[in-house]
Amino acid sequence: MTTPIVPPPLPTQPSAAATSALAVWSLVLGILSFCAVCVTGVPAIVLGILALTKINKSPATLKGQGLAIAGLVTGAIGTLLTFVILVVWGAAWTPAMASARTAAYDIVCLSNVKQIMVTSMTYAAAHDNTMPDTLDQLKPYLIGAQPDKYPALFCHAAADQSKPSYEIVAPGQKLSAVADPSKTIFVREIQPNHHGRRAVGYMDGHVEMVRD
Repeated sequence: MTTPIVPPPLPTQPSAAATSALAVWSLVLGILSFCAVCVTGVPAIVLGILALTKINKSPATLKGQGLAIAGLVTGAIGTLLTFVILVVWGAAWTPAMASARTAAYDIVCLSNVKQIMVTSMTYAAAHDNTMPDTLDQLKPYLIGAQPDKYPALFCHAAADQSKPSYEIVAPGQKLSAVADPSKTIFVREIQPNHHGRRAVGYMDGHVEMVRD
């Protein structure tokens, strides 16, 4: 009896290494970091590091080292660019914000002086056309936030908020005796708290910001 010939076993092909999903996502997030305001930049860096670690531990079954490195680089660049943009944006907006705050203080302070002038005119109408001598005489006509606390008497730009920010410079004047009301100051801000300017109120009732 003849022995059957058994063919030799076919050589087995090594299984192809799979591309690391972490590496792919690292690259995707790294690219997105250029327009996602740093939201994806840091995750791209983290995923890139994890991908490289796993690929180095299992080089026979995982590939994608280049993708992971690309994800790391793009994530780092995107994060750095975002940081630079934020710094530039902050530097550009800081003067604008300061200017807006100054303008707001100006408006509030002028509004305070206007309220003082209106109440002074009201006081004068009830006192023989005579303007008040002190700010205390106006308190019955002013709106108080708390007892003995009248917001119209305080400017937020003033360093000292413990005492009124304004003073009467022409006390007890009769309105009929003022030669030129539009040029005669009745009340003013004590200190020039607005970059060398102060709010003033004139006998005709108008207010403006005046530079010393």
